[in-house]
Amino acid sequence: MLTRPSDSLAGIESRLERIPLVSWHWYALGIVGIAQGVEAIDSLAASFALPVLIKLWTLTPAKAGMLVSSMYAGQMIGAAAFGWLSDRLGRLRLLRWSTAALVVLGLLVASAWSYASFLSFRFLQGIAFGGELVLAAAYIAELSAASFRGRLVFGLNVVFSVGVIVASVTAAFVVPSFGWRWVFVIAAVASLPFFVFGRRLPESPRWLAFRGRFGEANGVVESIEAQATRGGKPLPIPDEAALDVALVEPSSRWRDLFHAEFRTRTLLLWVMALCVGSIGISLISWLPTFFQLAYHVSLKSTLSMSAVTFSAPLLGSLLGSLLVDRLHRNHSLLLGFAGLCVALFAMWRLTGVAPIPVAVALSFVTILFQVFLLFTLYLVMVEYYPTRLRGVGSGAARTWMGVSAIIGPTAAGIVTSRWGVTGALGGLLAIGLVGLLAVLGLLATRPQRRFRPVS
Repeated sequence: MLTRPSDSLAGIESRLERIPLVSWHWYALGIVGIAQGVEAIDSLAASFALPVLIKLWTLTPAKAGMLVSSMYAGQMIGAAAFGWLSDRLGRLRLLRWSTAALVVLGLLVASAWSYASFLSFRFLQGIAFGGELVLAAAYIAELSAASFRGRLVFGLNVVFSVGVIVASVTAAFVVPSFGWRWVFVIAAVASLPFFVFGRRLPESPRWLAFRGRFGEANGVVESIEAQATRGGKPLPIPDEAALDVALVEPSSRWRDLFHAEFRTRTLLLWVMALCVGSIGISLISWLPTFFQLAYHVSLKSTLSMSAVTFSAPLLGSLLGSLLVDRLHRNHSLLLGFAGLCVALFAMWRLTGVAPIPVAVALSFVTILFQVFLLFTLYLVMVEYYPTRLRGVGSGAARTWMGVSAIIGPTAAGIVTSRWGVTGALGGLLAIGLVGLLAVLGLLATRPQRRFRPVS
């Protein structure tokens, strides 16, 4: 049953919320997922190239670390800038721009002739990377109803996790055989389907309605409704009261994140972003070293142990896609932080004491919960703000993840040098407990019901 055109943001949203999951949604996810998979390759490319570049340019440990962290520094800026711009210029338009910039800058990185040129291009690529992260999740979230939004946003992260595995396998073959530059070239070529098939994707109907472009928004919604009815899926009548809600929301402003309605949510999300980012990046950066220091094993054995552990992201994202729409979002956060803290506590007490297989199993479980929590937080970032603030709000939260990606590994290294592996894992546990307290604060400030988006 199709309905009359809507002339308000609330009207468009009420119609989108009643549309079931159809093949149109999977098509959009597949196209945007291409960008996410390529992003995974680009994000790890510098790490794969690093051993070669250290010898090629005779890099000190500090300079080598800057090559990796430069992208995270750019990401911090890109998340905030592209998020803010997307509230004004559109989700899909900015997603295309950021993905195109990611490709062009990746090719420039591949052509780098010196340490300085690589560092500069990688920093600029990080800006595009940060924008793509925010925009992909916001775009998919705004096309979806709350009943299945979690599955689609987690679907992006499943693709990202697969991209990590593909990147690892590809780099293991390409770098020794053809050189480090070709990893960046492959990532650029792999982006082409996004631009070829992505031309059929429409702009976010929620954003179009937010900007007062109701004719275009109605056209997008009607095409999804038509596919649902052709597939024999009945459409409930939208809330007529919602259809009569007045016109366009005001434009987004940074200070609106601290309005009384959003202030607590904003601050707690930032705390959780800092905690999750610090723990995740620190573990990715230092876990192989933790194994080596705790068990005094060879480099080959250390890398083998780490490889088993880093297969956890795919399982964590698949687990999340099954659970996230069955739980209240806050309960998913609570489950993630509680599981992460228990796993970190076990690692803190047993790493270096328990047999190696036990340590590997514990690190696997820790990474699994960390990934589940990270991807749940990505979803929460785009859902806890209305359309007019979605870009600004999620971009600001992602910026704090960028801060944590710079500070976390450095702090973990300092703590490890002074108090060893046990001290570092104890510090990560303390950070996890802070995040758990932030979730409990969020639970105390929001109604305990199945999540509905803020509109």
